[in-house]
Amino acid sequence: MTPSLSSPDAVVLGTNTMDATAAFLQNLGFAEVDRTVLTADASQALYGLTGEAEQRTFAVRDASGQALPGRIRVVRTDEEPLPYDAYRTGGHAIDVYCLDQEEGSRLAKEGGADVGETTVFKTPFFTLTGTFCIIPGGGPVVLLGAERRLPSVLDNDPSRIFSQVHSLIWVVPELGPSLEFFAAAGLPEVRRNVFDADPAVAGLMALPEPVPFSMALLADEQSTPSRLELLGFDSPDVPLTPDPGRPLRPGQLLLSFSVDSVDDTMALLARHGASFGPAATVGAARAVTAQAPGDIWLELRSR
Repeated sequence: MTPSLSSPDAVVLGTNTMDATAAFLQNLGFAEVDRTVLTADASQALYGLTGEAEQRTFAVRDASGQALPGRIRVVRTDEEPLPYDAYRTGGHAIDVYCLDQEEGSRLAKEGGADVGETTVFKTPFFTLTGTFCIIPGGGPVVLLGAERRLPSVLDNDPSRIFSQVHSLIWVVPELGPSLEFFAAAGLPEVRRNVFDADPAVAGLMALPEPVPFSMALLADEQSTPSRLELLGFDSPDVPLTPDPGRPLRPGQLLLSFSVDSVDDTMALLARHGASFGPAATVGAARAVTAQAPGDIWLELRSR
């Protein structure tokens, strides 16, 4: 069988305050489902870190107690924090659906986040609301309200306020090369939204000023969480800052894909322009990180 990528099932987040980051995620309904210590070899191979690194995985559980995709894997790092920059290429924000912005903002603040104002963006076709948060450890999370949501745990449990990770927004220098790469890897573009230079959109995306941009949603056939949203600015005047790459810093993000065969998937992605670091063993899994066209930092883990 030809290997292909499904939707990324986890987001990796660097933090220098593991317990505080964990407390925030738990306030949003994420439960710790795994905890391990990466060996010095594994932390260096995957994230460019020196020495061992604690790693915890958080997931939303369904009514039966099963941990759902759309997870957040938090890695402890003592590197210098990565200050948030909306114009930096790389991970822009983790989006989580939120059904009640007022209560969601309260819980986010209670969890230690720096919580912005809730923004409302209306069009003739849909309304979006969003609250931008910088969580303990520096990670950017958006509490997103949408009239038309993609599949999530909220579909079957109306008692919840928050979903698992809906999507990871990733800024690329230009959409074309990254879309070609992921299409060749089996993860196609399923939707494109084009936004004008609108103050409400700028507030929703934590941009310093209104600028036009396009967002391409990538997902597998089932639209499994998490989805990937590639963001490309449509103005050459936007002062893009290159992502610093490795080592993993507090507040920095990358994608994680579960695959049947790390080797076969590496061979596929290499044919389309990906480059890889050394493979590592993490518990019972085999893992490797890669850089894809558009300076996209991703991780492959065996199921």
